[in-house]
Amino acid sequence: MASERPGANITRRLSCSNDFVTAWTISKARDYAIDHRAIVINPSARMAWVDAPVPGPLPPRASTILDHVAVSGDLLIVIEIHGDRDVVGRRVRELGWLDYFAPEGRGGEPGDWPQLFRSAQDRVGQVSLDLATLLSQPELANEPVTADVRVNLWYSPAGTDCGIHNQHDFIEAHTQVAGEGRMQKFRAAQPVTLYEDQLMRPGTTNPTPFCRRSADGSLIYPWHQYHADTDCLWLAIEYHLLPDRSG
Repeated sequence: MASERPGANITRRLSCSNDFVTAWTISKARDYAIDHRAIVINPSARMAWVDAPVPGPLPPRASTILDHVAVSGDLLIVIEIHGDRDVVGRRVRELGWLDYFAPEGRGGEPGDWPQLFRSAQDRVGQVSLDLATLLSQPELANEPVTADVRVNLWYSPAGTDCGIHNQHDFIEAHTQVAGEGRMQKFRAAQPVTLYEDQLMRPGTTNPTPFCRRSADGSLIYPWHQYHADTDCLWLAIEYHLLPDRSG
């Protein structure tokens, strides 16, 4: 049963929710009941806790699949899948999600370009990050940095990918929602230069950010992409670093 403490368990349904995926956030979760099998993500910088027969932690920027337990944490994201996962691709198209590789005015037929569909994006809160620890860069200042957290769902059919790229102005993480895929790193912008595969199954989040922070404050990414082994649905979590206003 959820705590009755004032200001606890503040929930908000995310805009990417529909009849086959329900996603919501919980702010100040206190013994919040997960009554059905669901993916629970802790995007915050502090440990969350699962009240099970043997209570256990849900570390920062990690995820798991839970059922009939209570959870507590600063900020949590919960995702439930409803019905037949095999029809996710058809339903995504019916919802009118953005066809990322088909900009307006592009010629040809839809089958002529890779298919990658993106839902609307939500801001879900702000968190404090210790970049020295998060990015394994002890030379960075230990003062916490505030980040704006934004999330959205992506869908890609089996055998497709998101294109090899190496630029983001945010720290990203990915949580697998349905299907099996992989996060890949490359030495250059060619598939033959692959040097790392991180396998993604439902309920998993890639363990550490890919990026490093440079001396000028920009984020440096290796060439990387998401690849879908099966039809895949995943949640992108973006940490947009906010400027230091202390001065």
